Amino acid sequence: MTCAVLASVGLGIAPATAAPVAPEERAVAPEPSTVVKHDYALNYSMLEMAMEPHAVAEDPVSKILGATPGPVHKRVDGVWFSSPTAPAEADRLAAQGRALVGPGTPILVGDGDSRNVCTVTAAGRDAGDRLIALTAGHCGGVGAPVRSMDAKEAGVIGSVQRVDATFDYSVLVLHGNAVPTSTYGDTRVASFGALPKAGEIACKQGVATGRSCGPTWLQDAPGSAGGPHVSTQICAAPGDSGAPVFVGDRLVAMVKGANSAPACTTPLQGPVFAPTVVTSVRAQVDDMNLHGGPGGGFRLA
Repeated sequence: MTCAVLASVGLGIAPATAAPVAPEERAVAPEPSTVVKHDYALNYSMLEMAMEPHAVAEDPVSKILGATPGPVHKRVDGVWFSSPTAPAEADRLAAQGRALVGPGTPILVGDGDSRNVCTVTAAGRDAGDRLIALTAGHCGGVGAPVRSMDAKEAGVIGSVQRVDATFDYSVLVLHGNAVPTSTYGDTRVASFGALPKAGEIACKQGVATGRSCGPTWLQDAPGSAGGPHVSTQICAAPGDSGAPVFVGDRLVAMVKGANSAPACTTPLQGPVFAPTVVTSVRAQVDDMNLHGGPGGGFRLA
């Protein structure tokens, strides 16, 4: 499948790599993964380093499609939302060669032609006192280097240490130049919570489409394909794979993908886009605890 299709149907089941970040960040969509049948990822494989200053569009068409009178920050190609920019604290640390890492941090996973743009779900420490971050499992393979798109000065800030295909999560072990936090910009997570119930409103924060909220439609039984997950009407696009899904300050899920078109690529669509599938973070943490090693005993920063 092409990247365009993935962008419209998946948010992070297949590689939820980043949509183009700037003109320098051209992405090629990966093939859909089989982690969850018929679900597709919202990530793209980066052919060029997605760490250059992103494009800022001020033309009338971009402003109309972005539904904003101001400039549109283009961090993902094919998506017309104005992407979130780095919070002040992230900029401050980046100037010191360090990277703030927390819920909603945009990351580049991999090297060469297999770089993927995704979003961090959460960061903290594990039972071994290692610095840990979580994202979607289809963002990159074990050993892939990780960089923050909000702190290119920091360089590589960690690597993928474990990938679980069943629950579609990745454990990232961070280096000493990473600073884990429970608050990234306006997004804060203080505890883990259960998956939202049908009708409950949840929100997400991702690099492609920023903050969006919507109702929960269907709740699958625990043990169903891909682990416990629900369908929601939360807007997400390529690059949003791994994005934290929260109710209040409770982290309840991460963005996984979708199973049909159309994709959510412009605010003008309103709620007219394919439902987004999100996966239980609590189930993922339980699985990490069961296996031990990096990520076992994970606690939020």
